[in-house]
Amino acid sequence: MIATAHVTAAMIASVAALSVRGTGLRFATALTIGVLSHIALDLIPHSDYRSLSKWTILTIISLELVGTFVLGWYLLRSRRLPGLRATLPAGLAGAVIPDMKFASYFLPEPAASWALHAGERFHEGRHVGPSPLAVGLSAEIACTLLLIGALWLMVRRYPRDERHAARQG
Repeated sequence: MIATAHVTAAMIASVAALSVRGTGLRFATALTIGVLSHIALDLIPHSDYRSLSKWTILTIISLELVGTFVLGWYLLRSRRLPGLRATLPAGLAGAVIPDMKFASYFLPEPAASWALHAGERFHEGRHVGPSPLAVGLSAEIACTLLLIGALWLMVRRYPRDERHAARQG
């Protein structure tokens, strides 16, 4: 699944964990939901970065991450979400670290071999097989749009931050 879907799912995990009491439990909840979201998204037919060069992968993932963080900031900026600073890193870790195998292209040995091996082991039996490009891209786009919609609906239930609204005029 594309990085945008995993990062958006991480934001959803982070916001969902805010309903739990206690910082430690919120952190653990966001991390767990993040990992479970990664597993669920990898079971949906999608295309894969594997056939691309390492620099193309780096460019695409970088653009996706910047775009997703800008979108996330836009959706979250005007809401009061106490505790998000604790849950967001946990949700991101849970949703993104399972794909650390892609970081192996950019790491020196032995870290590269370890990241590739750990990433492959995590995905054994938890990843859908190759899909035709049209099917994979269609599923990725549909899934990402649904996740963005879900995030938007989730943050709407939180009150607006009046300090932010005052700055907007």
